[in-house]
Amino acid sequence: MRLEWTRRLATPAVRVLMARETWHLLVQDRLALAWWDGRGDPGAYYRCPDLRLVALSDTGELLVSVDAQNGLRALDADFQLLWQQPWPEPIHALALAPLGQRLALADDKAVSVLSPRGERLWQCATPRALHHLAWVPETMELVGAADLGLICGFDRQGMLLWQEGLMSLLGNLAVQGNGQEILLACFSDGVRLRRRDRPGSSILPGCSPCRALVACYTAEVLVTLDLQAQRLERLERCTGSKQYLNCDAPITAFVTDAAGQAVVLTTKSGELSLWLAF
Repeated sequence: MRLEWTRRLATPAVRVLMARETWHLLVQDRLALAWWDGRGDPGAYYRCPDLRLVALSDTGELLVSVDAQNGLRALDADFQLLWQQPWPEPIHALALAPLGQRLALADDKAVSVLSPRGERLWQCATPRALHHLAWVPETMELVGAADLGLICGFDRQGMLLWQEGLMSLLGNLAVQGNGQEILLACFSDGVRLRRRDRPGSSILPGCSPCRALVACYTAEVLVTLDLQAQRLERLERCTGSKQYLNCDAPITAFVTDAAGQAVVLTTKSGELSLWLAF
């Protein structure tokens, strides 16, 4: 992959999110949230030293966070407070629908979906706490997974569509835009693939064991992070071609654009950089 630009952050980032519709980046460090544009220029800055989780819509118009006291907070693109509320159970995962029309969260007991104004729309109990959530953009179905032992899917009304066990330790998950494929980053197996219309999962050929993955909209391009968190692997599934990116410092977060042609990453040494596919 080819380096387009790199920037030095004042404090190493713990998370980077991309508003894919506008190509703006939201970078979180231990003290604040900050906007960056696709050229590597910084924007607005919001001091918030106590955030545990952050979710961003693809439009960049809505972001939701969970603080150290388990409080939910919704902000607009200018970091203006829209609403806030406490949550009774520890929250493990957040996911905003692409246009910000739904917020999903998972706690110790259930998965819940809220409106953009924070109103509860539905809730479904889960046998295990879900630590990973993803919306299917074209159907507004929701996919969730525990760290170990459970993956499941819900329809837009909150009915459980399917549920099955998976004895692999998961780092995270991604979904195809139409929901036909679910991709699971597995520490032992590499990437596991589950098809919407077929029970069970299979190991995706050509992928190494990984701790995290991101996918383009069609899921034809995957980017995975190795177990040491210092090597990215970009796979084009239709051709089987691969590109690799090695970093001297551990990678703390990474994201790709909707086409899978660009990767933005942050490292423990305090770098924020944009890489393009050859």
